[in-house]
Amino acid sequence: EFQGTQLRFGFRVYRDPYADPLAMDEIPGDGVGEGFPLPDECQMDKQEQMATFRKFQRSLSTVEVTQDDKDDYEENLFGGLRQALSKDLTACPDHLKLLFVIGDHGYKVGAKYQSPVNENELVKLLRGGDDPTVKGNNVIHFFIQTPARSMAARHPKAYTRAYQRFSQQAKDLLVKSLPLDSQVNDHFLQMEQETLVPKLVQTVGSLSRSSMIDEIILDVRGGQALDAVISRFKRQHIDIPGVFWHVLKKGGCGKLGERCQERVFDTTQVSYVEANDEAVEELWITSSALSSWIRILRGFEGYYELPEHHLRRALISALVLGLQQEIRKPPIDVSGETPAEYAQRRGGLPVRRHSPLLSYPVASLAAEHTRRDSQGKLLVVNKAGKPILDALGRTIEATPSCELRRLALWAIRSKEILEVVERNTTRPVFKSERYATTLCPGATANGRLLPHIVGTIDAQPLGPNEEYRYSHAFGGRRGYWVPKGYLP
Repeated sequence: EFQGTQLRFGFRVYRDPYADPLAMDEIPGDGVGEGFPLPDECQMDKQEQMATFRKFQRSLSTVEVTQDDKDDYEENLFGGLRQALSKDLTACPDHLKLLFVIGDHGYKVGAKYQSPVNENELVKLLRGGDDPTVKGNNVIHFFIQTPARSMAARHPKAYTRAYQRFSQQAKDLLVKSLPLDSQVNDHFLQMEQETLVPKLVQTVGSLSRSSMIDEIILDVRGGQALDAVISRFKRQHIDIPGVFWHVLKKGGCGKLGERCQERVFDTTQVSYVEANDEAVEELWITSSALSSWIRILRGFEGYYELPEHHLRRALISALVLGLQQEIRKPPIDVSGETPAEYAQRRGGLPVRRHSPLLSYPVASLAAEHTRRDSQGKLLVVNKAGKPILDALGRTIEATPSCELRRLALWAIRSKEILEVVERNTTRPVFKSERYATTLCPGATANGRLLPHIVGTIDAQPLGPNEEYRYSHAFGGRRGYWVPKGYLP
């Protein structure tokens, strides 16, 4: 998910004026003389990235704790922010910048700094402009406050006052600089929180996924309006801070113009290829969509041998919950869609036509109440015994238990096939045939088409060398050309 992501690192230390290495005896400094600005190189290979990262580590290792009794607790928080925003973060303006401000004490207004800073100046720098309704830069900022240690301080009241200033000033800056639909608590964190590290890792990971940007680009190139694409992704990725979408919209709409709000309809010419055994229909699947399918299918493992009443419930849980965990919302029973339609909400989770797994209405799998019609078919009915109809007004056949076991086995086998594909340079080799109709006489029309994988699924090289592979990079995105028969 991060194959197209490049990470660059920098830091800026902010201290008291007297602790600044650049300060002289009679001239106060700003306390911000130590740091490592982001590198100017916007495109680096792996070796260059590692070299700059080692420089960052060496520079950071030289920072030491101040040993001086003149400490009055307040630190030059505002000066450090100004230095970082106006100088350290300016390289590569099109890149997304994550700024983490870590500290305990706030800024003392009126202190004898060489270059005093006011709050309004910082708000403008954080926002990237004067307009409070527009996010004008690519900086997403967070404040992290370290634990209080007032009991160990020589002057606890002064310590507490300085400690409270950090949170007050940080929250004021967040309220004034973030878009109106942002949550301040998503950007102000306490270091003693047990969930801090997992939350930071998740946030950085979510904001750094190149695969998500690739999917957005793919949708826009397919004619979707950027506004509509962003709205859909906001609903799907609720773990990403809202300000990110403002940054994305600002950068994208500046280049797309009218395409930001308007969809493009292209004329498509249809051609045909004569069917033969050597022609295999394939689907383009992004790397993240392939991983999503494998996660969903993994939920079917262990259900094949369950008794019928447990099997039905387990299969529905694996299918419905698996889809909902990937699609996020709304729940499938609220959306009113079939599993196949619901799966495609993700904007990148493809579904093969006549999918063996997703062609079943949920009511057919559940089959809570059933009765046979005049032709002997087992139909799904409500408590009153009236047949339940699908969206087209047709009756729904109940899925027998023998077919449920075949369905669970197919889901597991499809997962094994896709895992071989995900290895990239290997292809799954297996024997597939139809089930004997006599072994499950009440099978539905879908059940009679379920493939039966006989024996093991072997992984063999896709070609004579590793240049033969399923995955390909195209237009900055990576995906797989997958034969449709491999999909569930």
